[in-house]
Formats: sequence, C-alpha cells, structure tokens
Amino acid sequence: MSAFAPAPQITTQASGAIHPAETPRTKPKKTAFPARVRALPHAASLNSESSEIALPIRLIPLAVVCEMLGLKRSAVLEKVATGQLPAPIKFGTSRRAAARWIEQEIVDYIWAKAAQRPVYSIQVVARPCLQSAQEVTP
Repeated sequence: MSAFAPAPQITTQASGAIHPAETPRTKPKKTAFPARVRALPHAASLNSESSEIALPIRLIPLAVVCEMLGLKRSAVLEKVATGQLPAPIKFGTSRRAAARWIEQEIVDYIWAKAAQRPVYSIQVVARPCLQSAQEVTP
C-alpha cells in the first residue's frame, strides 16, 4: 500500500452502497478566516480604559471609500495627497500594490466633517393670517 492510497470507504448496507454522510472526512471544513485569525485576542477584548468593546480592524478598498464619501476616485486621491484624508496602508512597494484604508479612520473623518457644519437656528416668522371668509368680499 502506498502513502497516497485512498481512504477506505464505509459501507453499511448489504448492497455495498456508500452513504455520503458516513464517508470519512479527509480535509477540514474551510471557513472565511483561518483559525489563527479568528482567535486573535483583540477581536473581542475589553478596552482597559473604558467599557467599550474593541472591534477588529477592518480594511476597505478605494471603491468602498468612494462609496462612503460619495466622491469619485480622483477626488478621494486628491484629498489623500493634500492630507485632508488619511493615507492608505500599502501592501507592497510597487505603485500598483494593494492599498486599503482603515474603516474607522474614514468614519472618524465623516463625523469630523459633520461636526464642522454650521448649525442653523430656525426662526419662526409670523405670517399674516388669512382673512376670515366673512371679511372677504367677492
């Protein structure tokens, strides 16, 4: 028997039919993230300074940043170049290397812009009342 021989199949019926539920698994089930990523200690730990839950860092591509801000690609890149937006994290040294932004930094930018907008007070202006139907002459 060689080292690469197929695993023996389990038969339970007299006919020799193989039940798929009873076949032995040779590979672990694939998940979205490897176990080492799911088990990071910061994923659901409590912040020591406050009672807020520290969420994992989420990296988002340029298309998502554009959608969040409602801007075109060129406008987002211009804001990054002028320092108005945080710079992305580059994964490589090439100009074509993947660039991702930390989602929380973009959300913080949006909240900072929202805090800078002027607050208008609503003034109630008394409008002259319409004349009653008795005072109106046809």
